Amino acid sequence: MDKNKKMGFKVLEKYLKGKYPYIVKIEPRMDIFEKYGTSVFVNIYFDLNKFYEYTGTTPPEHWLEKPFLLEILKQESGYLLGFVDDKYKDGYGHQFNNKIEGALSQIYKNLPRHLRFSVYEGLDVEQMRQPEHLRDLINQWKESKEGVGVNIANWIPIVDIEKVINMTN
Repeated sequence: MDKNKKMGFKVLEKYLKGKYPYIVKIEPRMDIFEKYGTSVFVNIYFDLNKFYEYTGTTPPEHWLEKPFLLEILKQESGYLLGFVDDKYKDGYGHQFNNKIEGALSQIYKNLPRHLRFSVYEGLDVEQMRQPEHLRDLINQWKESKEGVGVNIANWIPIVDIEKVINMTN
């Protein structure tokens, strides 16, 4: 990825950090883009301790009863709902991801072309195992230079377990 495309992701990162102060950085998953060509997936690194403070949420209460379970908070997840108690799950599932993905996609698609990826950019459509009529359609779409969408691959927590234990005492 060249420096201009990296700058495009920096724009998205700045937006996210401004809206969600617990977000630390985003990292594009180019392996997924190279496979499908219509979306860029990103890993979102976030400070879980700051997330709890900012949102007023807590880890699952039953995990607090058995602190060894808190180690699970170090694992990545497709949704934030895996990091919160059941009473907060509705606010951090699919709809939350969709809201963020919608905003990121809108911003990204409207960046100048040199700062973003376009659909199927850099992919050899002829090498794709698609029927000819679909390859023609894909080539037309590729030529349109439409910006790709942005989706969340994983939420990756940065967490201090001791602070989590202390916040609940």
